[in-house]
Amino acid sequence: MQAEIAIEEADVIIFCISHKDGITPEDEIVARILYKSKKPVILAVNKYDKKEPYNESFSYMALGFGEPVLVSATHGIGTGDLLDRIVNEMPKQAELDDATATRITIIGKPNVGKSSLVNAILNENRMIVSDIAGTTVDSVDSKVK
Repeated sequence: MQAEIAIEEADVIIFCISHKDGITPEDEIVARILYKSKKPVILAVNKYDKKEPYNESFSYMALGFGEPVLVSATHGIGTGDLLDRIVNEMPKQAELDDATATRITIIGKPNVGKSSLVNAILNENRMIVSDIAGTTVDSVDSKVK
């Protein structure tokens, strides 16, 4: 239910999946929900620790969100590319304040690296990161300038 509310409120959605797991049946279910939202979706394939992103990215295009951004939030690989994509998908506004700020939602199944990705984007340890699934149970709002 939290994910559905976050999708509704978001201007841009980052769909985070794990490179280690590949595309799972759960990812395909989430993808179908995201198609219906009619919102911009950026596919972030996290836990990608290689430095040759284009060799394996095309298999993820099967989810239907265009070319994915391969990232390793832990090692900082691809996070700049992800930020560029986010900025390109944001609504164009002359000046943002709290009422008109662009809202970004990061969703994905447990342990795909959503919290690590948020920490990398914020450049601070805002979210708890653990190998234990379900460590982050509530949504966390953070502001980025």
